[in-house]
Amino acid sequence: MEGSTWLGLAELAAGHAADALPRLEHALAARQRQAASPAELAEVELGLARALWDVRPAQRARARQLAVAARDRFATAVDEHSRAQAEAWLVRHPR
Repeated sequence: MEGSTWLGLAELAAGHAADALPRLEHALAARQRQAASPAELAEVELGLARALWDVRPAQRARARQLAVAARDRFATAVDEHSRAQAEAWLVRHPR
């Protein structure tokens, strides 16, 4: 796992979404440039969605888009557990 991803997800898990947000934005851009695997990209997308939802209410539509993309990528990667987590997040965070 790339450094920005690891730190961002750790900050998010600790309840520090505002600190996680810039790291996860950076991690997403880096993974997109590097053509990361679907599962790796989805991991960052879901983390970023969670951070955006908490920190930037005006970007909740983007947060949901990221979570939908993560769910779909986890399905492609045949990671049913992570796909179910993304789906559960989407259910708890309706439009």
